[in-house]
Amino acid sequence: AALAWREAFAAGAAAPDYHAEGLLTATLGMDVETPPSAEAERYRRELAARLAGRQAELASRLEAEPGVAGVAYVSGVAGGSVEFEPRRAGTEDTRHGVRFLEADPGIFEVFGATLLAGRPFQDADLAGPAGAVVVNASSAEQVPGGGALGRRFRYLDASDDVRPGGVAEGGWYEVVGVVSDFPVELPYRWQGVPTLYHPVARGRLNPATLVVRTRGIAPAGFAARLREITTTLDPTLRLGEVSSVAYQQGQEERTRRLLPLG
Repeated sequence: AALAWREAFAAGAAAPDYHAEGLLTATLGMDVETPPSAEAERYRRELAARLAGRQAELASRLEAEPGVAGVAYVSGVAGGSVEFEPRRAGTEDTRHGVRFLEADPGIFEVFGATLLAGRPFQDADLAGPAGAVVVNASSAEQVPGGGALGRRFRYLDASDDVRPGGVAEGGWYEVVGVVSDFPVELPYRWQGVPTLYHPVARGRLNPATLVVRTRGIAPAGFAARLREITTTLDPTLRLGEVSSVAYQQGQEERTRRLLPLG
């Protein structure tokens, strides 16, 4: 167990290429009832519409706060394996394990991730089938034959930890951008882990991780205001653990220093 922790922390020990200061994360969900079976479909549609409206309104209210610089929603992180379409006929495809998640188009700006190639998500990516994908540098580095940008891939297997229909096995996706590694979830191991981002419209995730970038105010100092705004908007919205990314990162660094990495 000690060896596993040592290797995990060593993998994340490089300097992060994102801006942790000012970042606040929180889980956000909405209470769901169990209606009679005859009304289940109507309730599902109503809940989806209400959730979309509440998430959009919450984001708008937060963005209007003088201490907020940006807001984004992301899903939980799931895992699977993918194969990239070969560059040339007759060559073997390229397979590797990945993490993947869904995120609204503002995620990269909110985290301060660096765009290394291609483009970030656009609103048009939300209009039709979710075929556009952005990958992190660690994922792009595992794709030989000219890199990942512009390449198509499909999932060979995928865990069911994401919204049904959000990620499908067998369907083709295209890499439209490459960004620097950054941690949507901050357990110790995140750098060097291939990660794929699928675009999703606000309101499509329940539960979701809410990410807020503050300015001129410490994230921990904004936590109470975040809870107040959420509860006032809709008491059925459930705001879970609120945490400063810089604080989480500091905890990891302190733990790292206590472990012998040599």
